[in-house]
Amino acid sequence: MKRRAAAAFGVGMLMLTVAPVEGQLFNFPDYAIPSFDGTSTFVATSYGRGLNDEAGKLNSVSATVGRSTSGLSLQAGVGYIDGVADSEWTLGGAAAYNLLGVDSPAQVGLQAGLGWMQLGDPTGTVGDVTMLRVPVGVVVRGEMGSASMRISPWVMPRLNIMRLSSGGFSTTETDFGASAGVGLTMPSGFGIHAALDFLAVSVEGAPETAEQLRFGVGAHYLLGR
Repeated sequence: MKRRAAAAFGVGMLMLTVAPVEGQLFNFPDYAIPSFDGTSTFVATSYGRGLNDEAGKLNSVSATVGRSTSGLSLQAGVGYIDGVADSEWTLGGAAAYNLLGVDSPAQVGLQAGLGWMQLGDPTGTVGDVTMLRVPVGVVVRGEMGSASMRISPWVMPRLNIMRLSSGGFSTTETDFGASAGVGLTMPSGFGIHAALDFLAVSVEGAPETAEQLRFGVGAHYLLGR
């Protein structure tokens, strides 16, 4: 029994260092939920990739739908990651609440998300490993632009809480990360967005912290414009 537990934790920790472990969807930056004038429903598609060896250098695509208001905003999506053992699916969602009024020069909000992914056991000894993560952060956002383009830069420092479970055993890791990005939206409702993400992963027994860097870019559209 002890050997099985050690194997499960060992496989989980190995995957924690080599698998994509960020974004409400795995292998994507943690995007701040977009904020638009009034209440808006939006759809988005994005591309994500790790930029260094610690992040895996894997390609992924996603589809997201969300609802943005001056108070509470929500989004959920599905992503497909190519090259994780076999290609894998990931699910995720997030909620954000704005703490300042819409007339403030800068917006400050709280955001929390939930991401899910299941990986096959590369050793064939402990079974599949289920990965759950909860990113919790503070979003600081600016708003600028003209009649032809709205520009929304943002930054989000966060805690990244990761739980791995396999064969009845589990382990939890809490690390620090931050992401920053910008969204450009035209009056028609069409726009583009991009973000960079940093996560410092500390793994028990590893001599150094694994610093993961990821990049994401995509397009979004506001429905009803």
